[in-house]
Amino acid sequence: MKAFHHVTILTFEPEPLLEVLRHSIGLPLVQEFVAPGDTFATLLKVPEAGDVRCWIVGHGNSGLIEVCQLHESLRGQVEPGPRLLVFTARNLQEVIEACASRDGIAVTGPVEVPALDMTSVVVSAGGADLEFVNFAR
Repeated sequence: MKAFHHVTILTFEPEPLLEVLRHSIGLPLVQEFVAPGDTFATLLKVPEAGDVRCWIVGHGNSGLIEVCQLHESLRGQVEPGPRLLVFTARNLQEVIEACASRDGIAVTGPVEVPALDMTSVVVSAGGADLEFVNFAR
C-alpha cells in the first residue's frame, strides 16, 4: 500500500513559516527532530552542511508538512521551497524494482534513517523527486 504522507519544505527561516502553519492555520506540532546531515544531503540532493533541524506539523498520518531549516552556508546554492512529496510504502523493494526498470527514472537508496526508525527511497522522474518511506513501527 502506498499513501501520501507529507511534503518537505526547505527554508532558511523556519520561524515565520512555522508561525503561519501553527498559529495562523492551526496545525499542531507533531514532531521536532534533528536529521543527520549526510542522510539529509543524500535524500534531498543538497550539499552536506551538518545536521538539520526539522519540524513536522499537521493532523494524523497524512497531509503533514515537514519544515527543514537549511544552513546559511547553503544560501545561493539551494533554493528554499517545497522539495519532496513523501509517500508511505510497505514494501520499498517493490517500489525500487518497479521504478529502476524504467527509462528516465532514477532511484536513490534505500537509506536507513535510524533516528526516525524508517527506511527511505527517493525516485526522480520528470524533474520531480518523490520519497517513499517505510516506518519500522
